[in-house]
Amino acid sequence: MARYRPNHKGIAAYLRSSELADVTKAIAEDVARRAREKAPRSNNPEDGHYADGITVERDDSAGAKGDRVGFNVVATQGHPTLVEWGRKPGNGSPGYPGQHVMRDAAKEVTE
Repeated sequence: MARYRPNHKGIAAYLRSSELADVTKAIAEDVARRAREKAPRSNNPEDGHYADGITVERDDSAGAKGDRVGFNVVATQGHPTLVEWGRKPGNGSPGYPGQHVMRDAAKEVTE
């Protein structure tokens, strides 16, 4: 019977490789593009446009052990927490539901 012996050094090198980075970056860029398309637009230039703040950032310490390359899709403009999660009523605001732009964009890519 054959026995599998994992090549731990080879797997570790692959998880940090430019080959894997290229593939994962392409996926992250696809998610970011879809999120920008779904993003709400503001008529107030002082708000910062949510879509303009959606970017892809490289993370060389991704994974549970911090031992692989990864990419994060982040939103930094236009009140991203409120766009994604919404707001409960209070302080004179009626509240509104979250739009889950990033979640929905990621789901499109993974389904």
